[in-house]
Amino acid sequence: MATSQIKKIKEWRPSFGKSSNVMIEGHLDGDERKRLWRSSVIEHRQKPRILITKGGGKYQLVGSINKKACIERGSFNIYYAY
Repeated sequence: MATSQIKKIKEWRPSFGKSSNVMIEGHLDGDERKRLWRSSVIEHRQKPRILITKGGGKYQLVGSINKKACIERGSFNIYYAY
């Protein structure tokens, strides 16, 4: 993915990998099939809603956090952080 391209993720929630790595799960804007998408490991925030992955990918968080998915996955405390 080119670093200038920003993928927009709706209905997003944090996802945690090994060693407490953080990724984002959600639905890519424009994906008619509404498949669940997971980013690679987030390296840092460029802006409050723009995330940069280790591979240089850029993701924009669109809308609110998916509260239902957080609670269902046991990320209840994360839900209240957003």
